[in-house]
Amino acid sequence: GYIDANGNLVIRGRKDDMVKINGNRVEPLEIEHVVRKVLGVEHPVAKAVKVNNRSFIVRYYLKNEKVPVLDDPSEAGRILSKNLTSYMIPTYYVGLDAFPTNANGKLSRKMLPIPDINEFRSAYVKPENEAEAVFCKAMAEVLGLERVGADEDFFLIGGDSLTAIRMITACAEEGYLITVSGLHECRTAEKLAVRFGLSRVKSNAELHEANEKAL
Repeated sequence: GYIDANGNLVIRGRKDDMVKINGNRVEPLEIEHVVRKVLGVEHPVAKAVKVNNRSFIVRYYLKNEKVPVLDDPSEAGRILSKNLTSYMIPTYYVGLDAFPTNANGKLSRKMLPIPDINEFRSAYVKPENEAEAVFCKAMAEVLGLERVGADEDFFLIGGDSLTAIRMITACAEEGYLITVSGLHECRTAEKLAVRFGLSRVKSNAELHEANEKAL
């Protein structure tokens, strides 16, 4: 813990619960506090997971405490982004009938189930325009997938903060200048095309000028 500017003791959690997400230290207790306060879930549990070199946060909740916003990870992320940095925002929201416990009856984070990414893939939806096609192709390339449908959520099918940067770079090479916050808010090719599809730059000079303005 630590003493804040007002002299209050802030409990940050157990040292052995702290983990790193792509080089950034994450404290599950802090995420749980924000989720409880902002989303109104009484007993949230956060866990950092690493699968195939991909690191992400999973937020678990009891099914009898579910709130509607948990059905839309994008909206939940948008709300939490006002209080948490991007790498601390949960990628998956998993409902359980009860939390697993150890022999002492205490919560066992090790026994919490890891989401199967394949469960979040949907039937392939073909892109309807050039912008959607570019975004679908970029997602497939950075995530190492054969193809990505226009309505598939970048973060649910394997994206994280590192691949998000690669995604932005791949799109910029095609003239589409999307932002980190834009990708977090518009997580599918369809939504990205609506927001960024009409702002394509057509030359290296235009791309350089756009980057200069962004800086």
